[in-house]
This record gives sequence, C-alpha cells and structure tokens, in this order.
Amino acid sequence: MVWCAWATVLCLGVHGCTEATGGAVELSWALRSTRDVRIDDCAGGAVGRIRLWWATEDSRRYTAFPCEDNRGVTAFDLPQGQVALSVTPECADGNAADPAHFVAPPPIVRTVKVGEAVTLDAILLVLKVDDCAQPTCICGRPCQCARSGAPLATSSFTEHSDPRGDQP
Repeated sequence: MVWCAWATVLCLGVHGCTEATGGAVELSWALRSTRDVRIDDCAGGAVGRIRLWWATEDSRRYTAFPCEDNRGVTAFDLPQGQVALSVTPECADGNAADPAHFVAPPPIVRTVKVGEAVTLDAILLVLKVDDCAQPTCICGRPCQCARSGAPLATSSFTEHSDPRGDQP
C-alpha cells in the first residue's frame, strides 16, 4: 500500500503539469486533387506527414503530423508575438514535397500568447496527382490520368476554358 502512494507521488513529479513556454496551434487539413477529387489515402501513401511551419522575424521552424490524422496540435512552445503559419506536405521518405506539385494557402499571421492555443480553420492542400501531361506528380508518385473534368485553377495565373463552350 505504501509503495502505491510513493509510485503516485513519483509519477506526478515526473509526468505532472508542464509549464507552457509559448503558445500552441491546432489545425486540420483536407487533400484534394487538381481536378477537385477528394484524396483520402494521402496520395497513395506518397505524402507521409503534413508540416506546420511558423516564422517570426528571428526564426523559421516546423513540426509535422501524420497525414492520415487530418489534424494536429503543437506543444505549447511557439514563440510569443506575431507568427506567420503555413502548411506543406512532406513525402513519405521525409523530404519536402516539390512546391510545383502542390498548392497551399498563403501564410496566415496570428498573434501567439503564452499558454493559449491558436486555432486555424481547415486547411485545403491541392496535390498534383492527376496531371497526364507530367510523368511524375507529388512526391515522385506516377501521375494518374483523369477521365473527365477540367483541372482546378491552382494559381491566380491559371485559366481554363469553359467546359460548356461559348454560350450567350
């Protein structure tokens, strides 16, 4: 009985409350193809993790979450103050995905406070997985040719013809 009490005290001392040294970020994400098809399998397993980047005037760091979780929460260790937050895919081999093979939202600037969590809205990552004009897509995965539908506009400079043709 005495050993149970000591074990509890020792466990609390080792695993008890941890003092927050910064703020935290909570986010969720969804993956879509350039032809607006939902991607549920992390691009056939090619995407292993989703990186949440944070940048201040002094530094730039990231933490990565398993892609299939579709959500993540950092520890309370982000620096206090204005922080630019962005999200990118990480390939299953641990390397960063080629920026030409995905589209992510621009960085979101938030004020981080010690002991508080910043919640980002759901982040949409558009992955190149179905571009027949290219031999490889996201993370070196072979591209799959889509059978129909025009690709989504993936940047402000991309234009696609109206699939209905010229109509008055």
